Amino acid sequence: MDLNNYITINDLAKEYNLNPDTIRSYIARGQVIPDDKKFKIGNTWLIEKQFAKEKWSKRK
Repeated sequence: MDLNNYITINDLAKEYNLNPDTIRSYIARGQVIPDDKKFKIGNTWLIEKQFAKEKWSKRK
């Protein structure tokens, strides 16, 4: 696993103009982001960059 292929919630929010709390809600509810596209290190959630790009790039 290469951590360069993942993005934090805050960076994801800035990149795609999302609310970080919305992303956290998706994770807490098990919605939108599949389990194999996210993982947690300590208190930091990481989302796969390629998935994020495919999912939210149209919002830019």
